[in-house]
Amino acid sequence: MEVKATATNKIGSLTGVYVDEGATFVNSGIIKTTDSYAGRNGKINDNVTGLVGVAVMNGSTLINEATGKIYIDADNSTGVIIRGKTDANGNLIRRAVIKNYGEIRVRGTGGTAISWKDLTPADIAELERQINANLISTDPKGHELGQASGTDKDYQGVKITVKNGKATFTRNGVPVSDSEVEKD
Repeated sequence: MEVKATATNKIGSLTGVYVDEGATFVNSGIIKTTDSYAGRNGKINDNVTGLVGVAVMNGSTLINEATGKIYIDADNSTGVIIRGKTDANGNLIRRAVIKNYGEIRVRGTGGTAISWKDLTPADIAELERQINANLISTDPKGHELGQASGTDKDYQGVKITVKNGKATFTRNGVPVSDSEVEKD
């Protein structure tokens, strides 16, 4: 059964490969949306967005071999999302690893080749070298690497921290009670 994205049947989120909990994924082939349901004949399908080629989560490893190609053609999409593993307090306990010897290419408005968090400075320097060598690219250019930010927000001494799905508030380092937060 072939699923086609249409104006009434949109695809808003889809992940090709999900690697989790310290696993290693080796790609020696092609992961693509190009010329499949996302884009045909050089055109991007406006009914497809939010695609991820490979999600490398919780301190896992991606090895994209020299023959490995990750091609994503869709707006607001990402070739690789990579994150380390943290404990319940948000402390990093295992870094994520990316070893790219192949190609990662993302085309579409709002696209990012690699969205990263918890990589080493050496890993980032190597990815920047690969961008300069045209192994990693986005179209439009300039969105090859995107550092993920946390959910914590800080404004004029008030900090909102999200932990385990629950927001906590502090003012100048002092916890603010739920009843005070709920006041008009």
